[in-house]
Amino acid sequence: MEWIELTGKTIEEARDQALDKLGVHESEAEIEVLEHPSVSMFGRVKSMARIRARVAPVAAPAKEERRRKGGSRNDGGAKAPAKQAQAKQSPTSAPAEQSDTAAGQTGGGSGSGRSDSGRSGGQRRQRPAGRDRDTATTDDGPTPDPMTADEVASTVEEFLGGLMSAAGQTVTTSSEIDGDRVDVTVAGDDLGVMVGHRGATADAVLELSKAVMLKVAKGGTEVRLGVDVAGYKGLRREALEGFGGDLARQVAESGDALVLEPMGSIDRKIVHDAVNAVDGVRTESEGQGRDRRVVIRPA
Repeated sequence: MEWIELTGKTIEEARDQALDKLGVHESEAEIEVLEHPSVSMFGRVKSMARIRARVAPVAAPAKEERRRKGGSRNDGGAKAPAKQAQAKQSPTSAPAEQSDTAAGQTGGGSGSGRSDSGRSGGQRRQRPAGRDRDTATTDDGPTPDPMTADEVASTVEEFLGGLMSAAGQTVTTSSEIDGDRVDVTVAGDDLGVMVGHRGATADAVLELSKAVMLKVAKGGTEVRLGVDVAGYKGLRREALEGFGGDLARQVAESGDALVLEPMGSIDRKIVHDAVNAVDGVRTESEGQGRDRRVVIRPA
C-alpha cells in the first residue's frame, strides 16, 4: 500500500489520525516521523508534526516458490533448448538452479557466458553475498548500550537548564527516578511564560526534551520521560480531578450525560480516573485526534 502523510499538533495525534484512516492497529502499520512539531515560546504552533504511514506489507513469496512458478512458464518455451545445451556442458550437475549456484561460486565458463544478459544465476548469488559481508562488518562493531534512567535524567536536566537560560529564565532542575520512569521538575520565579496557555508551552518543552533524549540515546532507551514546569502538572491534575469529580456527581444526580471539551490523552486519563471513583457513573472517549473528548454517562 502507498504511504500517506498526515499532520497533527503532536506526533501522537498525527499517529492516531493515520491509524484511523488506515483502519488498522498500530502493530499492523509502518509509521515514520518526518517532522517534529515546533512551538514558539508563547505556546503558538509554528509547524505541525508530520508523519507518513502505510499498512505493513505482507511478506513476498519464498524464492523457491517464485522459481517454481518461473519454471512452469518456461516449460516447453523457447528457452528450453538453452537449458538442454547447458545440461550437456555440465552432465554431472544437479538441476538448473544448482548449476547456476555452482557457476556463481566458481566463476566458470557457463556463468560468464551468460553475464552479458544480466540474468546469470552467478550474479544473483553474488549480490546477497556482498550484503552479508556488510552486515557482518556492522555486527562486529560494538552496539551502544540502552540509555539508563540516570543518563536520561542528567541529559534532560542539562538541556532544560540551557533552554531556560536562553529564554532569560533562572531555574533549578531536579529529577525523580522510579524504575524506567524519569520525571524532571523545573522550578523558578515567573515561569508563566514557559507554561503558556493551557500548558501549551510546557507541552512543547516536554516534546523537545523527548527529542533530545532520543537523539542522544544512540542505543535506544526504555525510559519514559515526564517534565513538569513550575509545578503546572500537579496544579493541572488537582484541577482536573476536582472538575471531574464535580461533574460525575452532577451526572449521578441528574441522570443526564455530559460531554466535555476536547483534551489530550494525559488529561483524559486523569478525568477518567476521577469520574470512575464516583458511584453511579461511567466514562468513555469519543472523537478522533484533537477532537477526542470524555463523555460522562449514568452507569
